[in-house]
Order: sequence, then structure tokens, then C-alpha cells
Amino acid sequence: MEESPYASPAGPAQVAGPGPLPAAPGAVPAGGRKARTGRRRLVIILAVLGALGFIGIVGFLLLVIAAMAAVSMGAGAVSEALLVRELEPGDSTRPVVAVEVHGFISGGVHAGGNADAIIKQLRKIRREGKASAILLDVNSGGGGVTASDAIHREVQRCREAGLPVVAFFRNLAASGGYYVSAGADRIVIMPTGITGSIGVRAMSISAKKLLEEKIGLTNEEVTSAPMKDAGPPWRPLTPAARERLHQIVDEMHERFVGVIADGRKGLTREAAAALATGEVYSAKQAEANGLVDEIGYWSDAVAAARGLGGVPGAAVVRYVRRPTGLRALLGVDSASPAVRVELAPRLPEVPSLRLEYIWAPEFPAPAH
Repeated sequence: MEESPYASPAGPAQVAGPGPLPAAPGAVPAGGRKARTGRRRLVIILAVLGALGFIGIVGFLLLVIAAMAAVSMGAGAVSEALLVRELEPGDSTRPVVAVEVHGFISGGVHAGGNADAIIKQLRKIRREGKASAILLDVNSGGGGVTASDAIHREVQRCREAGLPVVAFFRNLAASGGYYVSAGADRIVIMPTGITGSIGVRAMSISAKKLLEEKIGLTNEEVTSAPMKDAGPPWRPLTPAARERLHQIVDEMHERFVGVIADGRKGLTREAAAALATGEVYSAKQAEANGLVDEIGYWSDAVAAARGLGGVPGAAVVRYVRRPTGLRALLGVDSASPAVRVELAPRLPEVPSLRLEYIWAPEFPAPAH
């Protein structure tokens, strides 16, 4: 048999089968698809892990902030670590120390509120014995009877320790704001200041109609004596409870009058009682009635404190509470331990019945 000229030298000719199909435009090889899928999974896993880590860090920080805030707001909220901030330059060896009495006066000794902070400052000044005088910076419409009395007592202790006290009245120093200042050696009021409102009020809220008629809630009590539950919010005061409460108010009022008569040497008890009508006085009226000594400004109060303290060139400083807890974390400076609130009428706390030295005028409703 004649050998074909096209035969392969290695063996008989092989019939070629159909070759691989051409790849479609844009198609990815099988190996590339697997690699890309793997990368996507890795990216998703890393994203999930990153999100979980971020949430964990944020949650941890929130827990730390909450813990620090809880510590700073506890029973020792007012830190004893007080720094010194200079208000007026001068001799810092025997400075005049300014103490703010701003806003609603509340709390008392170890009872929180701004009264506790003010008392701690006064005690620190008295015990250190470095100050030449104290300058009470008052801007308050008053507050609680007990809180005001506690501050007044500490002011008196400072004076008994030989520290002269000057009170400076800004725009408002009424009721409890005047009570804490009545024992000062000198009182300076701004020309536009208001003071007075000498008196006491007892506050309670009656929600009988709201509870019974709107909500359908009634209260049943068993008490050991008729006066045990006097003044609850679910019923108006009984005549007997009102009379008993009035006796307490009168007693606290007499104490207020006595504080003024003892503190203001130019006023007799009768004269102080005549001014204790609850009305407020302008600066000129207060000066004419002997409630203040001088109408002036901050510089006049500073000059009076320096003069009484015997250090004409004394620096004027203020203690500043070292930021703690949330304030320290956020870098917020505690400019003063006084708690600043708006001097506006407030809703009373339910169900407690509260005695207050406060000026909170009731404004008439607009006519329709």
C-alpha cells in the first residue's frame, strides 16, 4: 500500500476534534471568579469585624463616661479639690475671696444643691485663715428655708472668726438671697438691683380634680392621727392643716425678721418687721430703709472688702471646683459650685410640702 505523503512520521494521521469555544467578551476565567469571590468575602468579614470593634469601643467609652458621671454626681459631688482663679490682680498672700450665691438656693449641709457647695467654700476659707475678707456675690431670688439658714449660719461663723464679709447684690437679691446676706458687715447693691421680699411661703399642689375626674385615681389612707397626712396633692388643705401650717410660716417669718434685726445694726426689730411685708424694693428704696449700705458697682464692693480686710491692694480670687467625672472627660471647667437656674416660678415637688424664702411673683393672665 502506497504511503500517504500527509501521514505523520510518528503514526497514522489523527482526525482533529472541535477546538475550545472562543471566550465571550468580558467573561472572567473560572480561576479569576474564585479569586474575586474570595476577596469580596474577606472585605465583608473585615468590615463586619471593624463595625463590631467600633461598636465595642463606643460602648466601653459610654460605660466609662456613665461610671465617672455617676461618681461625680454622688454624695460627694462637690469636690474638695478647689483651684484658685484670680478675678482682680493684687496681693495674693491675703486675698479677698469671692463666693457666688447664684440661682435658686437649695440643699444644705451634705444635702447636695448649691447650698452645700457654698458652705464648703466658706468653711475652707475660714479654716485656712489666709483670706483678708469675703465678698458674697449674690444674684438670687431665694430658695429653701433650711438651705438659706445654713448659708447664713456659715457666714456668721466666718465673721466670728474675724473675717469681714461684704455682700454685693446684682440684679436680684430677694428673700433667701437677702437672708444669707443680712449679717454681712456691708451690703452694696447695683443701681438697678432689686431686693427685699422678706417673708415665707409654704407651697403644695392640689391635683384632686386631675387625679379623680381626669384619670380616675383615688387615694385611700389609714393614719395614726388626722394631721399625719396634712397637705397631700390629692386633696385641698383642710382648715385645721392650713391653720397649723400658718403657725409654722409665722414662726419662720419671725426668724427672718430676727436675722435682719441682728444683722442690720441700724434697724430695730420693729423697723425690720415693718419692712417684712413680702414686697420688693429698688436700690434707692432699700438704701433709704436701711436694708443696704451703698448703691454701687462691683468695683465699689471690692473696695469695701479690701478696706474692711485691711489689705488695700488685696487680690480678689474665687475658688473654682476641679472638674471631675464627665466634666473632666469633656474638658468642661466648673467655673463655680453655684448651680445656675432661671429665676422663674417652678412647679413644686409632689407630694412634699415645702417652706421657702423665695420671691416668685405670680403674673396675671393676659385679658381675652
